[in-house]
Amino acid sequence: MCGKVFQVNLRNLCNECAEIHDRRFEAVDRYLMKNRHATTEQTAEEDGT
Repeated sequence: MCGKVFQVNLRNLCNECAEIHDRRFEAVDRYLMKNRHATTEQTAEEDGT
């Protein structure tokens, strides 16, 4: 994602990008746990994407 050189791994992301990806996933997961009937659009708005 960021263009840095890194050792290939299963996720195909550098450590920093993997952490960012994990934090965003956890934020979406928390939102959906509280708002089970949220649409994709509502979730994206909340996430800021």
